[in-house]
Amino acid sequence: MDITNNNKNNIVHEKKVLENIKKLPRELFDIVQSYIPQHVWRPLNTTLYVENYDLVYTKIKQGNVENYIRYIVKRDFGFVFKYVILRNLFKWYQMRDYLYEYLIYHNYIYFIKDFCISNQSINCLNSLNEILKKLGYEKKLPKKKIIRSILR
Repeated sequence: MDITNNNKNNIVHEKKVLENIKKLPRELFDIVQSYIPQHVWRPLNTTLYVENYDLVYTKIKQGNVENYIRYIVKRDFGFVFKYVILRNLFKWYQMRDYLYEYLIYHNYIYFIKDFCISNQSINCLNSLNEILKKLGYEKKLPKKKIIRSILR
């Protein structure tokens, strides 16, 4: 069995279990919820996620932030990606000559755009373009020599 397919099955199973727990009477739900760590509940509810976003983001180890961002884009989690963009946009704009798989991107924003397109992450791409336009970064980005290859 494919590893990614197995992970998807596990995620679906976990969501079903948590949905069934939510159907319990309030008294039982409170008891069961007290045994489940908060980091398991947070991503399931948008209001909890928004309220605890800083806590969620600080749980990610410093070296794994880029992996986390690529994970979000690959799965097209547009809602989560909006918060990641707002937190990191200025830093991404300043990250010059970002190297990924033998390509040098003018900055990290161009990399994320290309990564969204190559992974068909329409929600993430739309979120990025919307925020770039709203904050005025769209006009600041250069139009030429966006991506270079290190292979000649």
